[in-house]
Amino acid sequence: MSRCRVLRESVRSLSRDGQEFVLSYALGVLETTDNSQCCIQASLKARDGLGRDSESGCTVAISHLQPELGRRIFELIAEAEDPVFPVHVPDIVRDQLSAAHLVSVEPCIREGRPAEATSEGPAS
Repeated sequence: MSRCRVLRESVRSLSRDGQEFVLSYALGVLETTDNSQCCIQASLKARDGLGRDSESGCTVAISHLQPELGRRIFELIAEAEDPVFPVHVPDIVRDQLSAAHLVSVEPCIREGRPAEATSEGPAS
């Protein structure tokens, strides 16, 4: 059995083309008997001009994620200039994780002379 413990929430609403949208975002920890995962949820409630309601949502669970990175990705989604619809959340999370992993790769390549050599020749 798993349980999602919510750490942060955010709600946004907007009107566009005669429709009303309410977008909810949540950052949480999905706890299972084996481990825990960072969980980012997005849900959309929409009402069209005729008063018909619809709902959609998405949950992305990420294993082995540093809490700070999970918080930063959540804030990027929840505080975006334009509201982020649930269908786009998995792509945003994937892109941000890829970028974070690329940024954290720091190769140490040494070229040229060995450390003991100087411009005056090798050390004696």
